[in-house]
Amino acid sequence: LTCWIILPNQNLHKPQIEYSEAFRSFWGRKGFIFTQIAFFCCISCLNVVSIVDQAQAVDEILSRLREGVFAFEWNSGGLEVVWWAAHTCSAEKMQDGTFIPF
Repeated sequence: LTCWIILPNQNLHKPQIEYSEAFRSFWGRKGFIFTQIAFFCCISCLNVVSIVDQAQAVDEILSRLREGVFAFEWNSGGLEVVWWAAHTCSAEKMQDGTFIPF
């Protein structure tokens, strides 16, 4: 889906514009830079949240299909292996959401 918009001082040979170009036209260079940084931060947050959500979903599925799942944890004592299995969790804790993998 492409949105065509006419902005002040827009080059008519380039009808498509980037997200922050509209802010540059109305708020100037500072508005452009601010929206570029804000857009980058929002997209980065969405990417990180997607990775975490995917990892949690895969852990949950694998723990139910197999004996459990494990992860490596680095703390002051060094590297440790942490184990989690869904069958060790009571139905009450699952319902409350207090028994979370890792």
